[in-house]
Amino acid sequence: MENTTKYIQSGILELYAIGDLSAAERLQVEVMVQQHPTIATELNHIEKALFLMAQQAEVMPSTKAKNSFFESIKLIDNVPTETIFINQETPTAKITSLQHHRDINFYKYGFAACFTLLLLSVAGLIVLLNSLKNSNQLIVNLQNNAQRYSQQVNSLDSQVKLANNSLQILTSPEIKMFKLGGTLNLPNANIVVMWNPVKQKVMIHRPSMVMPLNDDKHQYQLWAIVKGKPVDLGVFDSKGSLTGFQEMKNIAQAQTFAVTLEPKGGSKNPTMEQLMAIENI
Repeated sequence: MENTTKYIQSGILELYAIGDLSAAERLQVEVMVQQHPTIATELNHIEKALFLMAQQAEVMPSTKAKNSFFESIKLIDNVPTETIFINQETPTAKITSLQHHRDINFYKYGFAACFTLLLLSVAGLIVLLNSLKNSNQLIVNLQNNAQRYSQQVNSLDSQVKLANNSLQILTSPEIKMFKLGGTLNLPNANIVVMWNPVKQKVMIHRPSMVMPLNDDKHQYQLWAIVKGKPVDLGVFDSKGSLTGFQEMKNIAQAQTFAVTLEPKGGSKNPTMEQLMAIENI
């Protein structure tokens, strides 16, 4: 009895149940199982425990696999209580068949457990990929929002700078302001020209401008009459942003400011038939 207990406590039955013994060692265990009912009972408990572990891994064996498993258990349970001796006439094929039968059962449940772990790993990978996808979309949204906020800040900054420049222009003692009135071509025309003779700066005040919308093929052109000759001061559109001042070309002297409607890009000489606004200094 003491030797049987030591044999059970050696762990060889667990190694046998998981298929981690050599062929000779497995044959020895088969002999001990048939000779000692206590060892047979212990091996029965170990194999049942392996079966419960497979169930806890949420593996549902096929009917065929379960029948084969319980047949092997029944084989061990039916071992007589008295001592069984194997004589020389006992065929070794019976022991080999029992070993092969248990090998098949072990690998069936081992495969089922591995397959369950594979499914769990794939499910976890899918969850991780979805989480990464959501994170990437969140990053894109944050980047887009940051870009919009940056554009808004830049726009506000430009408006503040424009307002400061306008304030400096309006409060400068050197600035001169001229209101150009309409002509027969455009009686209701109204455009304010700001001129600083010292700094030779010329600007038009867009918020107060009253001019018809020009098409894509034409632009308004500002002129200064200097010693009886027209001088080009640049072109502008009546559409688009009407905030603040628009700086034109510099000039040191002028006797008259005038606006004509010209082909897009401006003309070398004013088209007098398209004179829209004028004011003498």
